[in-house]
Amino acid sequence: MRANWVTTFEALNTVSVLAGIGYRLDTPGAVEALQARKKKTTANEVTLYAGRALTNSHASDHSPSGAIEYRRRLLQNLDWSMAWLYEGNNRLISRHGLVSQLWAVEDFLDNRITVSIGAGAYFALDRMAGRYQNGDHVISAISTLTAGYRFNPHWSLRISWNRVVTNYDRDTDVILGGIGYRF
Repeated sequence: MRANWVTTFEALNTVSVLAGIGYRLDTPGAVEALQARKKKTTANEVTLYAGRALTNSHASDHSPSGAIEYRRRLLQNLDWSMAWLYEGNNRLISRHGLVSQLWAVEDFLDNRITVSIGAGAYFALDRMAGRYQNGDHVISAISTLTAGYRFNPHWSLRISWNRVVTNYDRDTDVILGGIGYRF
């Protein structure tokens, strides 16, 4: 259970309470076995994604999107990735570029399920950005929640929710699903 109380100097104060229930995916006594299994996991993954980009505006403009990502396990709970992200083309953005992120990772159920949160930089080319700032080249922040399911030793399915934060009022949510190959 969690409670938050926010007091402002203006007229709006808020109180919120959140309650939840959880389920432990790995048994408490399996720590040694889990560490032994993690040493046997593959260190590299290439994933091809398809999905939709939603530009955060009153009209919620959307467009097809896609990505290709290379992910590398650096430590037991740390990944690094490099990706090419295409956010599509709508009336507000026409953006694509290179993404680099660091990930906090946790594996469950004999390394079949992976849950990660990542943050990094997005070096993009946005043909529409010239209207809002000086030039087409944009460096933005990106954060991502992702989950993967390994259905055999090399192949996996992955879903990701990316949040691109710009400095020119063209933030997007990019929802992607894809298939990956681990080696």
